Amino acid sequence: MSDILSVYVTAILLFTFVYAMFSTNLKTLMIGVTALCVCFSVWTTNWPLKARFVVSKPAFEKVRSQIELGSEPKFPRMIGLFRIKKVNTRNKGTDRESVCFDLGNSGDFQGVAYCAQKVSFNIWTHIELDDHWHFIVED
Repeated sequence: MSDILSVYVTAILLFTFVYAMFSTNLKTLMIGVTALCVCFSVWTTNWPLKARFVVSKPAFEKVRSQIELGSEPKFPRMIGLFRIKKVNTRNKGTDRESVCFDLGNSGDFQGVAYCAQKVSFNIWTHIELDDHWHFIVED
């Protein structure tokens, strides 16, 4: 759902920019330039994803600690602002242990991962959310 929403918002912002470029009104032109700047900031910094994670991080930490203690929470479920379809643990008991929260949007892993050490995935996309948490899309 959030992927579709981001596409719609980007399309609206770009439409606003194009409309403003053909306007003679200074206020409309400034709105268009602002819309383009917002699009550019999202494309370059991924701040909506990072902001969503900051709000959701305590919930992710709680579920991760439950999993490390041996509990198996039921999925699919909401963790913070993310809908998680499944979870798995990789390299359990090693220094490269990771807990992966899969969004289930594709056949490959796409989601939020906690990695104690180095990220060890076959990565297509990688966005570092903080020192140990990452948003990953595997290929």
